Amino acid sequence: MGTETRSIRSVYQCELTTLTPVHIGSGDKYLRNFDFLYQNNKVSIFDRRKLFSLIEQGGVKLITSYTLAIENDTLEQWFTENHIKIQDILVHTFIAKKPPKDISIQQRDGQGNPYIPGSSLKGAIRTAVLAKLSLEDERKTVDAYLQNLKKRRKIDPKIADQDITQKFLGRDAKQSFMRSLTVGDFRFPLSSVGVQQVWLGRLTGEEEFKNKFPVSPISIEQLKREEKVLGQVSFDDFLGMEATEGKGSSYFNFPHMLSLSWLLEAMREKTVKTIASELEFLKDKSGNTIKGLQNFYHQLRTSCEQLATDEAVVQLGWGSGWRGMTGQLLEPEDLTTELRKQLKLAPNYMEFPFPKSRRSTEIHNQTMPMGWVKLKFIPKAEIIRRQKQERAEQEALEIARQEGWRKFLEAIQSAEVNWGYFDTHILNYQSRKEWQQFENVADWQARKDVAQSAKNLACQIRESNLQKWDTQRDEQLQSWLAVSGVNWELSSNNDTTSSSESEQQLIQQMQVYSDWNQFKIKPPDLVGMPLKALQALQAVFFKQGWHKKPPKKKAKQAQVEKYEAWQKIQQRVRDLGNN
Repeated sequence: MGTETRSIRSVYQCELTTLTPVHIGSGDKYLRNFDFLYQNNKVSIFDRRKLFSLIEQGGVKLITSYTLAIENDTLEQWFTENHIKIQDILVHTFIAKKPPKDISIQQRDGQGNPYIPGSSLKGAIRTAVLAKLSLEDERKTVDAYLQNLKKRRKIDPKIADQDITQKFLGRDAKQSFMRSLTVGDFRFPLSSVGVQQVWLGRLTGEEEFKNKFPVSPISIEQLKREEKVLGQVSFDDFLGMEATEGKGSSYFNFPHMLSLSWLLEAMREKTVKTIASELEFLKDKSGNTIKGLQNFYHQLRTSCEQLATDEAVVQLGWGSGWRGMTGQLLEPEDLTTELRKQLKLAPNYMEFPFPKSRRSTEIHNQTMPMGWVKLKFIPKAEIIRRQKQERAEQEALEIARQEGWRKFLEAIQSAEVNWGYFDTHILNYQSRKEWQQFENVADWQARKDVAQSAKNLACQIRESNLQKWDTQRDEQLQSWLAVSGVNWELSSNNDTTSSSESEQQLIQQMQVYSDWNQFKIKPPDLVGMPLKALQALQAVFFKQGWHKKPPKKKAKQAQVEKYEAWQKIQQRVRDLGNN
């Protein structure tokens, strides 16, 4: 009897893209005249560890003077007196009309790299899960909860939603519906962090929306928008099956198995509802940020309608507000005066809807809220398939590269015994279109098997027509074969007298080049240079690897310059061979 193989865990690579700035606070802050200075409307934040390291190197005297500078609020003067350059320890700079009191720091790992903790994303997902479970429950649990609240005299607002969450997610962490979901951390490069100024807008009238601190906005360290990183999300399929259909169903009492498709649907529904509620709140309001926020949410709605089946958009972190938590289980009409007093939801501002404030920032004249990200899920099996495909393509490319010189070798072995064909198709093969598709074409000439085959063919050509053979052909072959170490013997009827003394000196000068800067500062004059000197220079280029063609992408300037010099040498050799 066969046994059914059951999946233990479904693993996905999750691609997270920041659509707006994201701030996950570490609980720490940069402090003025301790972590940053304010000079000429510019804020300069410096690295504490680097600064303390410099102070430590200065000994007791510098430590004492630094302590006094902090106490006396004279840190700027201390930097000048001790010749410490702020730019050497700089982290961020930004323009501000007024100096911020402090700057909230983005969450970082032990190595100082910014990241979004998996718990932050899981918290946003948990809110979406609660909303969907409540919708499937047809709000019966929420309505019962509201009726129960009316009977209570005292309520702790911090745990007011406990009855709802325990009903939907389980009594504790061991029985939690969310236990089958694991979300990894999302780590960002240091370049993705900047400082952003955020305005707190609030209703001051029925339709009037103003910034609470118009001149001194809140300053925060944030992950920039349009940053893209990878993380991992997985589902415990074994636990899910056991908790819904297996032996553990009576203990866990999961409403159903948690899967990616169900989770994507929950997140999309939550986002659609958030967008609709924000647009409803902003409707008929006036203020500096209203139009920008409306435009943002209209664009976000359009983007959400165009999402792929494996994508979702969620809001997380600082700025997502009360409705980013379990508060969105309640509709605006649920928030009666009595309930708001019980839950202490802005009880002194009953004339306004709750929440009455919104955080927003501005980038390139575009107003936007904080914390919106897009998620794209790719199954681990698909990642493995893609990696295998990439490896196969690389191997095929490598084979194709090898096939290039093999085909050239075959071309030599089957070539016509004719000098004109040999000169055009073999000696000057690098300029032929049929070889341009291959990589490292210049290196083929250095292969001994290729060079030996070319030599054999040249010997046949010379023997078939000795009368037309001349010294120039011998010199051209010597130059071409030299890079591989294969020798070419001069024909007996040629003038084999040794080069003149000046020519020998020139050859020796070419052989001296061993450093590119030396060649670049004082390049030789190729015009009028005899073939043997050019031949010696070719050998130097091959020995130093200066003949190699630079990569198509991200080529260094020196690589380009070396290859250009090599082409000029080759062209000069061809010119001499055609004369």
